[in-house]
Amino acid sequence: MIGRYMGKDAKRGFSYTWVPNHLQDANGEVAPRAFLKCFAFAAEEMLRHKTDVESLEEERVLLPTRLQGAVAHVSVDRVQELTLEEYQWLQNLIRRLKNKTMLMDLDEFLTYLVPQNWPETERERLPGKTDHEILECLETLGIVIRTTDGRINIPEIYLHGFGLKRKGGIKRPK
Repeated sequence: MIGRYMGKDAKRGFSYTWVPNHLQDANGEVAPRAFLKCFAFAAEEMLRHKTDVESLEEERVLLPTRLQGAVAHVSVDRVQELTLEEYQWLQNLIRRLKNKTMLMDLDEFLTYLVPQNWPETERERLPGKTDHEILECLETLGIVIRTTDGRINIPEIYLHGFGLKRKGGIKRPK
């Protein structure tokens, strides 16, 4: 569907593993809805840009760059699902984390979770009474993960939806 690689060779990754690796949460799980939407969003972009369709190699249906761009779209969609359905308290955290850069030191991340820094009307909706309890909830939900050096990371499936940035890597198509 995409070809063997996400580019001309294995340097950009194998397409078979690239998709789940970029859509999985911190618990290593991929939501089926996110997986399907990634391909749907990529296909919609292909149809909007007729030159993409004309430039396809014989065995491909989608360009890898369109799939890469769709990941950001899926991330926004996934975060909206979470905040509208069950976890409205995340909206305040998203506003405070917007434009921050990952990876983040644990101490800095915890400052965004301190319940006293949340509006009083929203504190009762929080999943814990302390910053560490809220962090534990975020880890359980698969939204954050602690790296081996103790920093906080947010997987790509949530990164764009939270309005966060990550240093390095390739620039994603929009």
